[in-house]
Amino acid sequence: MTVSADLYRLIGSIISSRRESDHWDFKQQYHTNKADFIHDIICMANNRSGQDGYIIFGISDEPKGKICGIEQDENRRTQQQIIDLIQSQKLKWAFGVYPSVELSTLFLEDHEVDVLIVKSTLDVPYYLTEDYSHAPESRRPRTIKANYIYTRVCDTNTPIDKEATPYQVESLWRRRFGLDLSPLDQVKKKLMQRKDWESYEDDDTGDTVYYNKFSPEYTVRIRWQERPSFYPFYS
Repeated sequence: MTVSADLYRLIGSIISSRRESDHWDFKQQYHTNKADFIHDIICMANNRSGQDGYIIFGISDEPKGKICGIEQDENRRTQQQIIDLIQSQKLKWAFGVYPSVELSTLFLEDHEVDVLIVKSTLDVPYYLTEDYSHAPESRRPRTIKANYIYTRVCDTNTPIDKEATPYQVESLWRRRFGLDLSPLDQVKKKLMQRKDWESYEDDDTGDTVYYNKFSPEYTVRIRWQERPSFYPFYS
């Protein structure tokens, strides 16, 4: 897969900042525990900024931001392996909706750096409806809790054994339902759901009026100067 120059510039800028943020995270190597990996993906998908998230593999912990590369990592995964893990039957995603990801490999300072892009969507919050545990090599299992909502604030994920605060959870649901959008953006979003609209004829004007069943203050009025007796075939 060809990596765009824009992604090179963006990731180069992120790495040079030598700090983590609400929508990017540095990892020296891939996770050995699948539950920890999925937990990180969920937190990034539910990040508070509402932007695409970036989990960047091959960046050292100490010193922070130094490129160490991922080419020797035995736990390195391909994009298909990551997608297969996310779509595993062992993971019971709420509403059957899971995060969308894309993996790119960048060549920086004679090293390979993997960038897992976690796409920003309006399907937040992502969470599981059944516990998911994993314990590699007989180690103590790590468990993603059923119906726990995790997020990422500044450079910190919600701990795997705790939930996001009620305020953080509310902000994610508000994003899902578009409640923080401007009125114009809200009506654009509502127009995408055709089944949510009904119509009636205005007896006084003869106009056809469409209104949203769940937000009837949003209406579309078709005003005829002269109602045609038939519609053109291309309409």
